[in-house]
Amino acid sequence: MNNKPTALLRNVCVAASIFSIASSVHAGVVTSGATILDSATYVINSATSSLAYNPGTFSFGTDGSGGSSPTVNYVISGSFDVTSWTTDNGNTDWLTINNVNLTANGLPNDFQMPDFINSQLTGSVFSGNGDGCSNIPPGFIASCVSTGSFPTITGQLQNGTISFGAFIPVGLAAIGGGSNYQVNAASVVPIPAAFWLFVSAMGFYGFNFRQKTITLSKS
Repeated sequence: MNNKPTALLRNVCVAASIFSIASSVHAGVVTSGATILDSATYVINSATSSLAYNPGTFSFGTDGSGGSSPTVNYVISGSFDVTSWTTDNGNTDWLTINNVNLTANGLPNDFQMPDFINSQLTGSVFSGNGDGCSNIPPGFIASCVSTGSFPTITGQLQNGTISFGAFIPVGLAAIGGGSNYQVNAASVVPIPAAFWLFVSAMGFYGFNFRQKTITLSKS
């Protein structure tokens, strides 16, 4: 087989596989065939975290006036899980945010919990872009047209804390539809099982000692 057609076929196959990977890393799930590096639950600092939400819809009054829905700012609290992992070849590290549990006063009924995209992790810095075209490396032959608005995330994970800014498109992005997040959170330090075993043992010892004291006082 001629070398040029072989190289072309190889590039097309690689580009197709990259599109497949790009689609799988957008959904906030750990891709199969990966090695977990770390996983922890983080609690949002409501004093320094916020959500600017716009449903991206038009509203019309009875007098015929109308316009796009306003953006409303909310103070948020809650928790989420953070998992860092690497592909089996060890060439790329990723960060996944999932199991998101947000609370905020006054959130509208149509608000949906965010599905943060997976992010490439380099040292303590991570970033992700939902645009599939951004995942095509230079030098490959591929036809890609990037249109519309895509979710993005950029942040830092370091010393048990995470901070990031993220955008999730909602409704009509052209009229401002979307959720803009500014989040600061700290990891929950798990209490070792040995500590609870110690506490239960001390509780039993205290109960047993009290029983003996009562018996002695009666006699």
